[in-house]
Amino acid sequence: MDLRAKLVSLAVFLVVLRTGNAHLCVIEPRQRGDFDISQSGSHTCFRHDPPCGGEKENPPTRTYLSSTAVTLLWQQNYNHYTVGYPGYMDVAWSDITDMKTFHLLAVIGDLNEHAQDHQRNYSIPVVMPNVMCSHCVLRFRYNSHKPGEQVFYQCADIAIKNTTDETPHTDPNTPHTDPNTPSTKPPPLPKPVHNPSVPRSTQLYGISYSELDPLQSEFVSVDTMTGAVTSIKSFDFGVGSGFRPELMGNKRNSRAGFRSPNKSSHLLAPGNQYIMDQMMGYSEASKTLFTMKLGKASLDDMADTLLLIDGATGTTMEKTLDAKAVASPIVAMTTNGSGAMLTFNMDMVKDKPGTFTFRVGLLNEKGSYQMLYSDPTKTEDLYINYLWATADTDKNMFYVLMGNENAPDTLDARIYTYDLNTTPVRMSYAQLDVDNYTISSIHYYKKTGKLVTISPGLFMDKQATYTLVTVDPKLGLISPMWVVAVPDRYQHYYGGDVFNLDQDNGNLYYVLRLTDPPTADVIATVSMETQHVSVSSPTNLRHLHNLSFLPGVSN
Repeated sequence: MDLRAKLVSLAVFLVVLRTGNAHLCVIEPRQRGDFDISQSGSHTCFRHDPPCGGEKENPPTRTYLSSTAVTLLWQQNYNHYTVGYPGYMDVAWSDITDMKTFHLLAVIGDLNEHAQDHQRNYSIPVVMPNVMCSHCVLRFRYNSHKPGEQVFYQCADIAIKNTTDETPHTDPNTPHTDPNTPSTKPPPLPKPVHNPSVPRSTQLYGISYSELDPLQSEFVSVDTMTGAVTSIKSFDFGVGSGFRPELMGNKRNSRAGFRSPNKSSHLLAPGNQYIMDQMMGYSEASKTLFTMKLGKASLDDMADTLLLIDGATGTTMEKTLDAKAVASPIVAMTTNGSGAMLTFNMDMVKDKPGTFTFRVGLLNEKGSYQMLYSDPTKTEDLYINYLWATADTDKNMFYVLMGNENAPDTLDARIYTYDLNTTPVRMSYAQLDVDNYTISSIHYYKKTGKLVTISPGLFMDKQATYTLVTVDPKLGLISPMWVVAVPDRYQHYYGGDVFNLDQDNGNLYYVLRLTDPPTADVIATVSMETQHVSVSSPTNLRHLHNLSFLPGVSN
């Protein structure tokens, strides 16, 4: 990996702010036009016209030396992460005289914040091209792939001098990278202590992935008592979509002195292969995990490869899918109870951007696909934010939780119910009552025949009281069962869900983030039989994805 790739792969987050309703603002160098990030919803961060958001050129605001590393800073004010089809942000440059040809400097994959109304500052070092340019333009883009969303654009005007010229003037307030500052790494994980008097704990399974090492990941187990993470098998792909350190393709740009993408998009590189985050089906019959993998030539392509992972050993197998299955991105997989996966797609209506029909299918381990439901007369352009899916495999019912794309704070949502017993499949939905509790997942509990989940309360609550709730898919009622975690101890977060309940023992698992220390987590084991809640020793699970309970393997 060359210097440029190392610099990009060591990119770190600077600041995480509270909320936001805008989308992309460039802080350093300063973007064209008005700039205001003092409050959410700023119109200065909501620009769609290519290549520069409709803003006219300005005199250069910064001068950089060619072939040297500089740090760029921007803010994502609104997270549009798309399950099954994650997007990316990129930075490219062009001479002011040629605003049609942009040369790629860096790409960062979108991160799953589990909340749309979320602000995060991104800081990334890039190497300026080996050119002299009295007026160049840096273009910043955010392509979220979100249903109904357009690409966001911003530009900054700069100059680039030869390294033999005088040192350029820089603003004393410009962010800089201290070479003596160690690289950011996840906190060390606790080592399990053997104690024969402690009963055998449950193991959860997931994918360990660090944005600082984006070319690989690991299949791991996590102890629900000690919090210890144990590696099982290493993989040569990332997790959806994380940082992409080197996406420059094979053709070297002689003028810039580094690789640049072809005309179509970002070309394939080892770090361009990744599996989907928040998508993990499981067949108890074969002890096999199902997910989707991207291995194509472009980040704008859809994942079309089925990845099978043996739940005990981590051994993988890839299957090419029937083209009908991936006419649009698969966003959900959950077991049908007979070794296959129920899948959920959102198909865009022709000539109606932002309007979709929903499709339910059945996918087996061989990659064969059968469509179960699709109704072109039932379209949707508002509840298009996929959150979670689960199935009642006894009654053959499939439930999908969809959020209102325009309700990032109230978290309005619907539950769509698909009755798979009828021909054709019958679909209905219920509007959720979110006056007291908001949710981001649903799990079917066989013993009671109810949908259950953990709610942190309301999105705008200053303190989170985590409550076990039931969800009525017919009436839309969210009813409390009991408090799982009291305020003050845990952060407000919607991403702690673990795939699959322990149906035999009546346990639901959930990851809670501690307020002190803020980088520590615990695994809560919630007994729906005894109302007992136990938590693991403090650990760090921020680098784990698709954490799952695997019946027949975990216990």
